[in-house]
Amino acid sequence: MKKLGIKDSIQYMKKAYKYMEENKKLFIAYIFLSIIVGIIGAIIPLISAQVILKIQNELWLQLIVVAICFVSMRMLSSFVSYLASKVSRVFYRETYLNIQVEVARSMIDLETKEIDANSSGVFIDRLSQDASDIAEIFRTIFKKINVIITNVGILFAVYTINKIVFIFFIIVLTIIFYFEKMYLVRQYERTKYFKKVKEANTGLVSELVRGIRDIKVLNCYSAFESKIYKKLKQANIIQYQMSEMTKRYELLREFLKNAANLLFIILCIYLIKNDMLLVANFVILFMYSDKVFDFLVTIIELLEVLKSFNLSAERVFEIIDGKYQKEQFGALKVKKLDGTFKFENVNFGYIEGINVLKKLNLEIPAFQTTAIVGESGAGKTTIFNIITKLYRINSGKITIDGYNIEDLTEESLRGNISFITQNPYIFNFSVKENFQIVKKNATMKEIEDVCKKACIHDFIMSLPKKYETELGEGGVNLSGGQRQRIAIARALLTDAKIILFDEATSALDNETQQNITQAINNLQGEYTIIIIAHRLSTIKESNQIVVMQNGKVVGKDTHKNLLKNNEYYQRLYANDMKR
Repeated sequence: MKKLGIKDSIQYMKKAYKYMEENKKLFIAYIFLSIIVGIIGAIIPLISAQVILKIQNELWLQLIVVAICFVSMRMLSSFVSYLASKVSRVFYRETYLNIQVEVARSMIDLETKEIDANSSGVFIDRLSQDASDIAEIFRTIFKKINVIITNVGILFAVYTINKIVFIFFIIVLTIIFYFEKMYLVRQYERTKYFKKVKEANTGLVSELVRGIRDIKVLNCYSAFESKIYKKLKQANIIQYQMSEMTKRYELLREFLKNAANLLFIILCIYLIKNDMLLVANFVILFMYSDKVFDFLVTIIELLEVLKSFNLSAERVFEIIDGKYQKEQFGALKVKKLDGTFKFENVNFGYIEGINVLKKLNLEIPAFQTTAIVGESGAGKTTIFNIITKLYRINSGKITIDGYNIEDLTEESLRGNISFITQNPYIFNFSVKENFQIVKKNATMKEIEDVCKKACIHDFIMSLPKKYETELGEGGVNLSGGQRQRIAIARALLTDAKIILFDEATSALDNETQQNITQAINNLQGEYTIIIIAHRLSTIKESNQIVVMQNGKVVGKDTHKNLLKNNEYYQRLYANDMKR
């Protein structure tokens, strides 16, 4: 049976503390206000008991004074509670933001293979709900401690009134606590399982949103609906079972509480008959009885919160500093790289034991245009993935300008390379903001110049708000060719001298393809350009063409020489001309 994990909670809270440290003045203010609320809460029942005594003894003038004190304390409690709530909301907001930013940063630092191996829901839920649970813990603890302080005062009052009744309450609280502890352990395991199911469903819903157009055109809604129905039903059943378990324990708790109340009344009758308790004091104890049971409920709720916190913290810190592998870079800083690449006996595979690249040896000169061609699965895009360290090679060595890429810092490597993928991602920002992501202080002239080079400026100017037009998530409002051209323009905006084009012209019509090809040709001599292409007609002017087959280089020369001397290239080119 799993322990409550108080020690785990303390360890996780120490880790979480750094995300609220910059707001510790707010935290201290919240603690101070919470203590005041707790003290007032402990005093109010004592004053209310005095109200009853004054009524019983018909001390009307004193009753008015006590009533004024009672109302004043209630009003003061409400005002201080409001201030505490306001401070806690600001504190929560800032802490939640800090945790989310850290989780997002850690997600970006993860190895690409970790992203590939997990559903998007794993990361979405941890970035949102779990981060919120961690930020909530500090103010929740002190909110509960408030109530505990209040009820400790009440227990002390019970002790001073009658020690036998005090012992009775302690025995009852111990019995109820035993049952609550059993409930907490069982609920924790169910909650842990539910979170795993829920994050899988979040990933599925994310796929539904991103793939809804394909679902429609493939007319596969029924199959997808069936799949999502089964997954959501599973989560709903688990949630129902958790709710049912909670209700059963609440029923048991109420039964024990009512039975204890009955025993409490019988005990008090016995004490009154034997002159061991005054009737007036019985009235006060009777008023306190519910508060005493609330004391236990508050402790149980606090333990529930700590359990939930432990689970969320475990999941979040798995990303920040836990089980998921993060990218590793060297410490060598190089401001500018020209782009002389050398691959020495490089082996790499996405799946263990299956190599895509096999003892690859290749040299690519700087300030020239190199094209890489071959059939699908030959390893062309993989070369780009390992150049940029999206994936780490299994063995061998890759150097740029003589520097081992394993030794370079992230900024030295990726800051010197622009990578235009087959399916470039366009952010749900304006056109201008999509460029300013790459270069924060880019001027409109710089943006317009690169857009003209990429043959996309005229299209942008035809949009309702021109460069201020929102492009939609993933560039949903753009055609494939338009997204590609914006990505090319975005790459040209950087200061990188190395530009990687992965099928950059594949989604373009013939006319635009020619314009882009000309734009790329215009960059020759100023940039190191490496192009992956299926349309061999677009790379005929490259300084060299690397021909790949089954993860190996089977030819390297100019287009003209390869047509003369390389049978495999001849076949590729002939097939391309038939399209």
